[in-house]
Amino acid sequence: EVEGAPLLHLREMIEDEKERDMAIRGSKDPPSAARSAQRLMWFLVFTRRLLQKLIEDESVEVADGARAAYSETLYHHHKWLVRRAVQAGMYACPHREVFESTLGGGTREGVMESMRELHTRLEPINAQLEAIFVDLELTTIP
Repeated sequence: EVEGAPLLHLREMIEDEKERDMAIRGSKDPPSAARSAQRLMWFLVFTRRLLQKLIEDESVEVADGARAAYSETLYHHHKWLVRRAVQAGMYACPHREVFESTLGGGTREGVMESMRELHTRLEPINAQLEAIFVDLELTTIP
């Protein structure tokens, strides 16, 4: 389980922004912590989904896993231009062997264990962040 204090402080900051009508206005000046935290949450969901794809099928290439994870998680948050840029960027993903060698672990099983552990550790963080946005009725920040 994730320690509650850091997320409690984040929740308080988002609540304060909501009370001051800063959380949903979509302005980047001054930047909204709620908006940034929501995008971080989306990225963590994408990361978990990518790891899930790589864990479930050890033959899946990183680019293929990333494309599938993107279409299931971030795609619907982006406009056409960003979608095209992301799709183009997928061609820069390393081959799985290169990706795994950067993760370390010494062996393929060690790398797989590291990915499984990260996947598991991200779940409660994602759940708690999502609960903050649902509780505060801030699931559609522009």
